[in-house]
Amino acid sequence: MLRKIKILKRVCLAAGATVIVTLAGCSPTADTASNVDSELSARRLALLEEENQRLRNFLQEYEAEKSHATDAAARTEIELAVSQLRGLPFLQPVSYRTMPKEDLPKLLEQKIAEQYSDEGLQLLSEAYAVLGFVPHGLDIKSVYLDLFSEQVAAFYDQHAGELFMFAGKSLDNAENRIILAHELTHALQDQHYTLANLPLEIQDNDDVRIAVTSVLEGDATVLMSLFMLQDMRPGSIRQVVMSMLGEEIEQLMNAPRFIREGLLFPYLKGQEFVTAVMAESGFDAVDEVYDRLPVSTLEILEPSVYLEGGFRPVTVFNFTEQFADQEIILENTLGAFGIQLLRDEWLPEEKSARPWDGWQGDRYRVYKGQDGLILESHSTWRDAATADAFVELATRIWNARGEKARNVKIEKKGSIEVIITDLPEVR
Repeated sequence: MLRKIKILKRVCLAAGATVIVTLAGCSPTADTASNVDSELSARRLALLEEENQRLRNFLQEYEAEKSHATDAAARTEIELAVSQLRGLPFLQPVSYRTMPKEDLPKLLEQKIAEQYSDEGLQLLSEAYAVLGFVPHGLDIKSVYLDLFSEQVAAFYDQHAGELFMFAGKSLDNAENRIILAHELTHALQDQHYTLANLPLEIQDNDDVRIAVTSVLEGDATVLMSLFMLQDMRPGSIRQVVMSMLGEEIEQLMNAPRFIREGLLFPYLKGQEFVTAVMAESGFDAVDEVYDRLPVSTLEILEPSVYLEGGFRPVTVFNFTEQFADQEIILENTLGAFGIQLLRDEWLPEEKSARPWDGWQGDRYRVYKGQDGLILESHSTWRDAATADAFVELATRIWNARGEKARNVKIEKKGSIEVIITDLPEVR
């Protein structure tokens, strides 16, 4: 009988009939009926789960489409507000891309890899350690990945021409609207001034890079502030404040000062710079800045220097032939902001308001020597007095560092040039 049931089952299945119909024409035993009931129950459960999943997918798609339509309307509204506040039209539609927040670390790692190898990043970290900016052995790549993964709420990619937002970030939320206004300002800047052509990613002059970045972030931060005042709704101030207080900032606060302040400077000091520029003619004056960008953080820290005609730092120095056969792993410029960072890192109680006073330009090189990394730094100053003041400041900084097994020499060449050499002891 069981053999007959199996044969009929196969025949009926092949003919497109259901198992229950096949078995109805037979007289199975009790055990067979029990097996069939179990099989039917399992199949019914599977069909039920399949139907439930189909309904869940349908509801998710419906909610996603509904949210997309709502956010699309909100984006259009915010784009209009940003354009009106900034006084510039969007020249083409903004391209948006939504991604899960958990995908951000992978994307950031890809962006870092486009500019640095892992070995290159570690050498860079050690070079910054020789300068006194970060601890020796710091995994600088992990620090940046952790920081950006924690702090980035949305971003504009000038290379792709896309504005990235994270899934689930509703524009009903006041903070998300404010953040979008900031990033839309970058999209607007790109359409009018082509951000990819600006020195935002140069690796041999941090002073220029940070100065230009400060213009962009200052511009966007001022506009964001104006948008926030215009966009406030009942309860939105409380919403923004509570959201900001709830943001995770542990990674930011624990990062080395060099990294933390380097991230904050373009927003905070950039906003002050742009506000000073706007004093007489508003955003029209900011538009003119893009035709004559600042070339040093000195101009960001002292907007009056920029407004009075600008500043051209000395960038060419005669490096010694002593290290000519050594590999250069980093050549860069400290600038006014770099000098302030060094002072704040090692002499935090120092009261001098402007440790860069009299600075006219600098260049430094870090070489990969046989016994370790070698630093050679040249700077020029307004006069003998400011050069002497920097020699005194640099001496106190290197004394505060107290590093063993290093030979440091800080001296003047002529009346206004200061040379610092920092070498490992020869073993």
